[in-house]
Amino acid sequence: INAESDDARCFSRDEVAAIVSKAREKGREMYAVMFALAAGTGLRAGELYALSVSDVDLERKVITVWRSAFDGAFQSTKTKNSRRKVAIGDSLATLIKNYLAGRTDGLMFPTRNGKPFRNNNVLADVLHPILRELNIELGGLHAFRHHRVSELVMAGVSMPMIRSWIGHGSDRMVARYTHLNSSYNAVELAKIPELDLVGPKLVLVNAA
Repeated sequence: INAESDDARCFSRDEVAAIVSKAREKGREMYAVMFALAAGTGLRAGELYALSVSDVDLERKVITVWRSAFDGAFQSTKTKNSRRKVAIGDSLATLIKNYLAGRTDGLMFPTRNGKPFRNNNVLADVLHPILRELNIELGGLHAFRHHRVSELVMAGVSMPMIRSWIGHGSDRMVARYTHLNSSYNAVELAKIPELDLVGPKLVLVNAA
Protein backbone atom coordinates (compact mmCIF):
# COMPACT_ATOMS: atom_id res chain seq x y z
CA ILE A 1 0.00 0.00 0.00
CA ASN A 2 1.27 3.45 -0.88
CA ALA A 3 -0.32 5.36 1.95
CA GLU A 4 1.14 8.66 0.78
CA SER A 5 -1.43 8.67 -2.01
CA ASP A 6 -4.18 6.99 0.00
CA ASP A 7 -6.17 10.05 1.04
CA ALA A 8 -8.94 7.97 2.63
CA ARG A 9 -6.92 6.42 5.46
CA CYS A 10 -7.06 8.18 8.83
CA PHE A 11 -5.77 6.77 12.11
CA SER A 12 -8.11 7.25 15.05
CA ARG A 13 -6.97 8.61 18.39
CA ASP A 14 -6.96 5.11 19.89
CA GLU A 15 -4.99 3.75 16.93
CA VAL A 16 -2.36 6.47 17.25
CA ALA A 17 -1.93 5.72 20.96
CA ALA A 18 -1.64 1.98 20.25
CA ILE A 19 0.90 2.47 17.44
CA VAL A 20 3.15 4.73 19.53
CA SER A 21 2.87 2.41 22.52
CA LYS A 22 3.70 -0.68 20.45
CA ALA A 23 6.73 0.99 18.85
CA ARG A 24 8.03 1.85 22.32
CA GLU A 25 7.26 -1.65 23.58
CA LYS A 26 9.36 -3.08 20.76
CA GLY A 27 12.29 -0.83 21.69
CA ARG A 28 11.85 1.44 18.67
CA GLU A 29 11.83 4.74 20.57
CA MET A 30 12.90 6.83 17.57
CA TYR A 31 9.91 5.57 15.60
CA ALA A 32 7.59 6.04 18.57
CA VAL A 33 8.58 9.72 18.64
CA MET A 34 8.37 9.95 14.84
CA PHE A 35 4.81 8.61 14.81
CA ALA A 36 3.81 10.78 17.77
CA LEU A 37 5.22 13.84 16.00
CA ALA A 38 3.40 12.93 12.79
CA ALA A 39 0.11 12.65 14.68
CA GLY A 40 0.72 15.77 16.76
CA THR A 41 1.74 18.08 13.92
CA GLY A 42 0.42 16.68 10.64
CA LEU A 43 3.85 16.99 9.02
CA ARG A 44 4.23 15.08 5.78
CA ALA A 45 6.54 12.06 5.76
CA GLY A 46 9.23 13.88 3.78
CA GLU A 47 9.05 16.85 6.13
CA LEU A 48 9.57 14.57 9.13
CA TYR A 49 12.54 12.84 7.52
CA ALA A 50 14.18 16.19 6.67
CA LEU A 51 13.58 17.72 10.10
CA SER A 52 16.73 18.80 11.95
CA VAL A 53 17.07 19.15 15.70
CA SER A 54 17.74 22.86 15.15
CA ASP A 55 14.31 23.18 13.48
CA VAL A 56 12.61 22.36 16.77
CA ASP A 57 12.33 25.20 19.29
CA LEU A 58 11.31 23.45 22.50
CA GLU A 59 11.28 26.67 24.50
CA ARG A 60 8.73 28.34 22.24
CA LYS A 61 7.19 24.98 21.28
CA VAL A 62 7.41 25.68 17.56
CA ILE A 63 8.69 23.56 14.67
CA THR A 64 9.99 25.26 11.52
CA VAL A 65 9.35 23.36 8.28
CA TRP A 66 11.53 24.57 5.41
CA ARG A 67 12.58 21.47 3.46
CA SER A 68 11.58 17.91 2.71
CA ALA A 69 13.25 14.64 1.79
CA PHE A 70 12.53 12.02 -0.82
CA ASP A 71 14.26 8.73 -1.51
CA GLY A 72 16.98 9.52 1.03
CA ALA A 73 17.84 12.98 -0.36
CA PHE A 74 16.85 16.52 0.64
CA GLN A 75 14.62 18.64 -1.55
CA SER A 76 12.46 21.75 -1.30
CA THR A 77 9.04 21.66 0.31
CA LYS A 78 6.01 20.65 -1.74
CA THR A 79 4.66 24.19 -2.12
CA LYS A 80 5.41 27.67 -0.78
CA ASN A 81 2.61 27.12 1.76
CA SER A 82 4.54 24.12 3.03
CA ARG A 83 7.24 26.40 4.44
CA ARG A 84 5.70 27.16 7.80
CA LYS A 85 5.88 27.15 11.58
CA VAL A 86 3.84 24.56 13.48
CA ALA A 87 2.97 24.86 17.16
CA ILE A 88 3.27 21.80 19.41
CA GLY A 89 1.76 21.07 22.81
CA ASP A 90 3.48 20.56 26.15
CA SER A 91 3.20 16.76 26.05
CA LEU A 92 4.79 16.47 22.60
CA ALA A 93 7.51 18.97 23.53
CA THR A 94 8.37 16.90 26.60
CA LEU A 95 8.43 13.70 24.53
CA ILE A 96 10.86 15.28 22.06
CA LYS A 97 13.07 16.69 24.83
CA ASN A 98 13.37 13.29 26.48
CA TYR A 99 14.10 11.64 23.13
CA LEU A 100 16.85 14.11 22.20
CA ALA A 101 18.42 13.84 25.66
CA GLY A 102 20.51 16.96 25.15
CA ARG A 103 21.38 16.37 21.47
CA THR A 104 21.54 19.72 19.64
CA ASP A 105 22.43 18.89 16.04
CA GLY A 106 21.82 16.46 13.20
CA LEU A 107 18.54 15.08 11.91
CA MET A 108 15.71 14.42 14.32
CA PHE A 109 15.36 10.93 12.85
CA PRO A 110 18.65 9.89 11.22
CA THR A 111 19.41 6.60 9.54
CA ARG A 112 22.55 4.75 10.61
CA ASN A 113 24.56 6.71 8.05
CA GLY A 114 23.02 10.01 9.13
CA LYS A 115 20.89 10.48 6.03
CA PRO A 116 17.10 10.96 5.73
CA PHE A 117 14.91 7.89 5.80
CA ARG A 118 13.27 6.44 2.71
CA ASN A 119 9.53 6.28 3.25
CA ASN A 120 9.12 2.76 1.89
CA ASN A 121 11.65 1.47 4.41
CA VAL A 122 9.83 3.07 7.34
CA LEU A 123 6.56 1.50 6.20
CA ALA A 124 7.92 -1.94 5.40
CA ASP A 125 10.33 -2.28 8.32
CA VAL A 126 8.41 -0.65 11.15
CA LEU A 127 4.95 0.84 10.67
CA HIS A 128 3.23 -1.90 8.69
CA PRO A 129 4.51 -4.74 10.92
CA ILE A 130 3.18 -2.81 13.93
CA LEU A 131 -0.18 -2.28 12.25
CA ARG A 132 -0.45 -5.97 11.39
CA GLU A 133 0.45 -6.92 14.95
CA LEU A 134 -2.24 -4.58 16.27
CA ASN A 135 -4.75 -5.74 13.64
CA ILE A 136 -5.11 -2.16 12.37
CA GLU A 137 -5.86 -1.46 8.70
CA LEU A 138 -2.67 -0.61 6.84
CA GLY A 139 -1.83 3.04 6.26
CA GLY A 140 1.23 5.24 5.99
CA LEU A 141 2.44 8.40 7.66
CA HIS A 142 -0.18 10.30 5.68
CA ALA A 143 -2.83 8.65 7.86
CA PHE A 144 -1.29 10.47 10.85
CA ARG A 145 -1.66 13.72 8.89
CA HIS A 146 -5.33 12.99 8.27
CA HIS A 147 -5.68 12.27 11.98
CA ARG A 148 -4.20 15.64 12.90
CA VAL A 149 -6.38 17.64 10.55
CA SER A 150 -9.49 15.84 11.76
CA GLU A 151 -8.58 16.50 15.40
CA LEU A 152 -8.04 20.19 14.67
CA VAL A 153 -11.39 20.50 12.90
CA MET A 154 -13.27 18.70 15.67
CA ALA A 155 -11.56 20.89 18.27
CA GLY A 156 -12.92 23.98 16.55
CA VAL A 157 -9.55 25.43 15.48
CA SER A 158 -10.01 28.20 12.93
CA MET A 159 -9.61 27.30 9.27
CA PRO A 160 -6.82 29.85 8.63
CA MET A 161 -4.80 28.36 11.50
CA ILE A 162 -5.38 24.81 10.28
CA ARG A 163 -4.26 25.77 6.77
CA SER A 164 -1.18 27.44 8.21
CA TRP A 165 -0.18 24.50 10.39
CA ILE A 166 -0.66 21.79 7.79
CA GLY A 167 0.74 23.79 4.89
CA HIS A 168 -2.26 23.92 2.56
CA GLY A 169 -3.71 27.01 0.97
CA SER A 170 -7.36 26.05 0.53
CA ASP A 171 -10.32 25.01 2.68
CA ARG A 172 -11.12 22.39 0.04
CA MET A 173 -7.86 20.57 0.72
CA VAL A 174 -8.50 20.68 4.46
CA ALA A 175 -11.94 19.14 3.85
CA ARG A 176 -10.30 16.24 1.98
CA TYR A 177 -8.25 15.49 5.06
CA THR A 178 -11.12 15.69 7.53
CA HIS A 179 -12.70 12.55 8.99
CA LEU A 180 -15.36 13.26 11.63
CA ASN A 181 -15.92 10.53 14.21
CA SER A 182 -19.35 9.46 15.47
CA SER A 183 -19.04 11.16 18.86
CA TYR A 184 -18.27 14.48 17.18
CA ASN A 185 -21.28 14.06 14.91
CA ALA A 186 -23.47 13.38 17.95
CA VAL A 187 -22.24 16.52 19.72
CA GLU A 188 -22.86 18.66 16.67
CA LEU A 189 -26.27 17.10 16.06
CA ALA A 190 -27.30 17.88 19.66
CA LYS A 191 -26.89 21.59 18.88
CA ILE A 192 -29.69 21.47 16.31
CA PRO A 193 -33.33 21.84 17.53
CA GLU A 194 -35.23 18.70 16.58
CA LEU A 195 -38.74 18.47 15.15
CA ASP A 196 -41.07 16.43 17.33
CA LEU A 197 -41.95 13.64 14.94
CA VAL A 198 -42.88 11.18 17.68
CA GLY A 199 -45.36 13.08 19.86
CA PRO A 200 -47.91 14.36 17.32
CA LYS A 201 -49.95 11.84 15.41
CA LEU A 202 -48.89 11.93 11.78
CA VAL A 203 -51.74 11.89 9.28
CA LEU A 204 -50.98 10.67 5.79
CA VAL A 205 -53.14 12.27 3.14
CA ASN A 206 -54.02 10.19 0.13
CA ALA A 207 -53.10 12.35 -2.83
CA ALA A 208 -55.68 10.56 -4.91
